Amino acid sequence: MFDAQGREVRKLVPNELLASEGFFHWDGIRQDGTKAAIGYYLFYIELFGLDGQKSVHKERVVIGGRL
Repeated sequence: MFDAQGREVRKLVPNELLASEGFFHWDGIRQDGTKAAIGYYLFYIELFGLDGQKSVHKERVVIGGRL
């Protein structure tokens, strides 16, 4: 996960072996154990197939708060 300024805030699952389907869950906690600030974040993942092909996916996520 990266913040809006491009700084890495959390490494969710490094070098994980996946099945053909699945999902990742981010609880809004930074790498240092503190809560991430309200704002936009970038979820970035690189996937490698058994044939060596690489695919890159980027998704914007938002952390909100209560009034």
